[in-house]
Amino acid sequence: QDSLAEDDSAAIGLQPGSDLRIALVAENPAPVQQAIEAAPGAELQVFRPEEHAGGSMDALPPFDLTIFRGYLPRSWPAGQILVLLVLVPALGLLFRYAVEERIGTIVVSALVAHTAWHWMSERAGQLAQFPWPGITVAQLAGAVRVLMLLVAAGAIAWAANAVIRRSRLARSTPSPGVYSKAQIVAARPAAEKE
Repeated sequence: QDSLAEDDSAAIGLQPGSDLRIALVAENPAPVQQAIEAAPGAELQVFRPEEHAGGSMDALPPFDLTIFRGYLPRSWPAGQILVLLVLVPALGLLFRYAVEERIGTIVVSALVAHTAWHWMSERAGQLAQFPWPGITVAQLAGAVRVLMLLVAAGAIAWAANAVIRRSRLARSTPSPGVYSKAQIVAARPAAEKE
């Protein structure tokens, strides 16, 4: 547990029939180990922090996912970090010598959006394999109540706006035949000029 609450929990969805090799590096692996072992298709290997620091994991084939619990490694496992280490300097050189920065930013943004779209559609396909919870009558009734409250609040706001607008209009427009002293004095010089 640390000051960032968002990373204190995690979820993983596995596609049926796909195997996922997971390494867990922890002093006390029990709670995480139980959760991973309950997932079908997950192949888990548990390591102690000393084993990871000693390099005993280096001889093994790379894992699809490495979880560090209560331990911060000196070096991160190979994978997408290697891609970032190569890609960031390459983009710096590309922007400096080959492409104007604005055009390059647009092209890179389009490539990132394209990749993100494919990742999202792939995960949507995986999500579609899990059943969605059914909507109960009680949930539907609660949604109708909330919508009724929103409509009532909108009607009250609309009516209040109309009343305020009318009162402002009534204050700014004088009644016919009734003039203030200042209006008469201001109108007199204009009438004398004619």
